[in-house]
Amino acid sequence: MTFVIMPASGISQGIQPIIGNNYGSGNYKRVISTLCQATVFSVCITCFIWMIVLVFPKQILAAFGGTEEMFRIGISGLLVLKEKNRVRIQR
Repeated sequence: MTFVIMPASGISQGIQPIIGNNYGSGNYKRVISTLCQATVFSVCITCFIWMIVLVFPKQILAAFGGTEEMFRIGISGLLVLKEKNRVRIQR
């Protein structure tokens, strides 16, 4: 799951100096604009990667070389995570 979250983490680290410089200079509109743009981009890219993981789980797991048992456990684990996220959204 780190693979799915990595882009969002990179984006959040990348905007820190932009936000810090603009906040320090009192340019609060640009701080808000940067936060909004980064949030939208992070959500979009994370959802896109998550969909790829859900559509092609066996191919992704095969990239790490595995046995049928690993595929069985890995794919069922991804499905459990998918359901967990859906339940969290419905609350």
